[in-house]
Amino acid sequence: MVEPDWGVDDPEGSFGSSGLPWEPVYSDSVEDVLEVQAARSSGFRPAHEAPLWCFIPAIWPARERSWVRDVRVRHMTRAWSDGRTERLPWTTAEYAELEADINALLHDVGLPPRPAGRIWLLRPPPTYATAQEALDEVWADWLASGGVGTVTPELVAHTDTRLRRLFS
Repeated sequence: MVEPDWGVDDPEGSFGSSGLPWEPVYSDSVEDVLEVQAARSSGFRPAHEAPLWCFIPAIWPARERSWVRDVRVRHMTRAWSDGRTERLPWTTAEYAELEADINALLHDVGLPPRPAGRIWLLRPPPTYATAQEALDEVWADWLASGGVGTVTPELVAHTDTRLRRLFS
């Protein structure tokens, strides 16, 4: 039985710039966030942001997970009919739409909405170099067992079961 926990009341991780006011990072990449870079020294890596794995922080062991404020100012590219392109920062509506889409997906698989504005950081299970390496193995096992290539309640349950074994 999956018992999701988003750690809503868990404090933000502090890995380097503790006490300093946060500064926006004009990048789409989590790797450009200073706290994400600093978290590496504690064994944390950013969780994959693909919708396929949107549920992972809710089932990852709390002691092996943290989060930092998402200070990225992300961008989109607008194309003009004459071939010009323009790079523009996302509007509040774009951020809200992304969160709504992810939370609708989470709802569809029986999970509560995630807290917005976080970059999730994960430490891998023992014997794995990264959390993604462990998830790649879970995914391969899921597909080999006949699982479909999308997020389903069954994938969440399968992943939860495998993670419990990997961390025990």
